[in-house]
Amino acid sequence: MEDPDISHITESNFQKIYSPSEDTFLLCDALADEVEEIRERKPKIGVEIGTGSGYVLAHVSKLLKNTDLFVFGIDINPLAAKLTSQTLSQNGISRYEVINCNLLDPFALDRFGSMIDLLIFNPPYVPTESKEIQFNPKDEETWITSSFAGGLNGMEITQKLINKMEQLLSPNGVCYLIAIHENNPNQIANDLAEKGFRTIVVKKKRLRGELLYVLKIIRKK
Repeated sequence: MEDPDISHITESNFQKIYSPSEDTFLLCDALADEVEEIRERKPKIGVEIGTGSGYVLAHVSKLLKNTDLFVFGIDINPLAAKLTSQTLSQNGISRYEVINCNLLDPFALDRFGSMIDLLIFNPPYVPTESKEIQFNPKDEETWITSSFAGGLNGMEITQKLINKMEQLLSPNGVCYLIAIHENNPNQIANDLAEKGFRTIVVKKKRLRGELLYVLKIIRKK
């Protein structure tokens, strides 16, 4: 399968949105490895949080073509939302909607409550000061910072998702989540176990001194 076409995105755009990087490609590899299991789940609603360029969402849409999957891309960054829509269109994806919002806004929670069959999140996971995670739509400097700054232990954004996982994932749903060693994947798994989920490491790779994990999260049987 060909890589998603993102030739419409300019260098100046990538100064304001997250550019496809090693973690992006690791996540795409994991989704490709998992595609048959995902197909068996017969997903109808797929959601990617923090789409950036739209590369991952285009990739998974291509992997799952000829299925009933309708994908939603969500990004708090208005430029990322716009470019994601363009990426999906440019790659021949027709069953999609892109929303410029925070997934944990009440609007999104109401819309997707316990309905997401496939949830994908490459979060801002870099440990930073908490103030760096603040997004200001009027301050473009925060647009790129918010794509990688994860606050305390790099977990402030991911933890919000963990806390809402029960409200988002469908009974047969699956979530693929990127984490690094500093995020303490074992603690992530423990937190999710308390909420009735099982966490499996499906990919692990050391890149530029950073140990990356792709975690698969499903409900306990």
